Order: sequence, then structure tokens, then C-alpha cells
Amino acid sequence: MKLTASLKILGSFLLCILGRPLFSQQEGTMYFMNSLPQVVYGNPAMIPKYKFSLGLPGSSVFVLYSNSGFSYNDVVTKTSGTVSADLPKLYSKLQSKNYITNAVQADLFRLSFKLNPRIYFSFNVTAKFYNRLMIPKDLTGLAINGTVPFIDGTATLSPKVESVGYVESAWGVSYAVNKDLVIGTRIKMLKGFANVTTESASLDISLNNDYTITAAAGLDSKSSGTHNF
Repeated sequence: MKLTASLKILGSFLLCILGRPLFSQQEGTMYFMNSLPQVVYGNPAMIPKYKFSLGLPGSSVFVLYSNSGFSYNDVVTKTSGTVSADLPKLYSKLQSKNYITNAVQADLFRLSFKLNPRIYFSFNVTAKFYNRLMIPKDLTGLAINGTVPFIDGTATLSPKVESVGYVESAWGVSYAVNKDLVIGTRIKMLKGFANVTTESASLDISLNNDYTITAAAGLDSKSSGTHNF
């Protein structure tokens, strides 16, 4: 299978536009994996099989990526064993508003242990970041098709963003009532350290036959903690 130069160009384009890597969702796959002490993050009514666990900074990292706009097959075309980028195909599959969602979390500290065969305690401090970006179809179309399709029309180009970063401290306990029943609970304290939210944003560009451009823009956003960076 050959990788054409156009596919490399597309990869660079997506990295510039999206700025995020692609990873699978790990939290869902480990819901019943009692071999991992982190199983209690998603299911507090579990008792991991290990008696003691200690996690130092970075010992547990989760990354999530999802998008509502396209899949891999919407980006490429396969012809005679050759895979090539198909940007017009990508553009045709996009919605008017396309959402890119990514989340990252990393343990700063984790401690868990069995008090006895029936009682399991856990404590963790975890840094979490969530980001949701809305990209209008017209913005991608401007990069793929140029300005010609927008002659005597209006293009909506303004993206929107919702980002939040916070530290979660959680205390949990699980209790095995019998061999068929385990109950558990987790208490969390959240402390935010950064937030950026676009309340409203507009960037509309009108292109006339003589290629004169009329633009109208407006932005209303809120942020906190960004001075930390």
C-alpha cells in the first residue's frame, strides 16, 4: 500500500486545524478490570485484587478524542491499492458545525489498599483537562476549495471553544456485602485552575464578483486562570 504525498499534506493540515492526537477511550474498556486499581474511578463498587497500590505523578494517563464531523473513510480514497487524500470528499461529509472533543487526565498521586478482605479504600489527586472545539464547515471549505465557491455569497468562519482544567481529589470506599454484592461510594472535591469559553462568536465574510470582501466580526468570551500559562 502506497502513501501519496497528498495524504501527508492532509495529515499536516489536520494537525494544524485540530491540534490534537487521536487516542481511544480507555475508561470504558476497564470498567470491570479489577486487575487495575484505577477501576474504582469509573466503578466505585469494585474491589481490585491487589492489596496495595501507590501511584506517583504521571503513573496513570488517559486521553480521549472524538469528532462529529468525519471518519477515516471520509478522508481517503483507495484506488488500485493506493491510498490518497480526498479533500473534496472530506468537505462533502462535514456538517455545518463540526465538534472536536478531547480530554486528558493524569494522576498526580494515588493510594489504595485493602483494610481487610471486605473493605477497600482509595484516594487520588488527578489533573483533568477538557476541550470542545466547534469548526464551521465554511472554514474548512475555504482551505480546501478556496474563495471561488463563496462569490456572491457569505462564508461563516468563526470557530468556538469550551475548555476547562481542574484538579480532582477523590476519596472512595468499597464494601463486599457477600460474594455476589459489592457496594461503594466516591466523594470528590474539584478545584478549577483554568477556563476559556466562547459565549458567542461570528466572522462572516461576503465576497463580491470583483473579489472585494466585506467582513463582519464579533466575539464574546470568558476566561479565568489563563494567566497561569
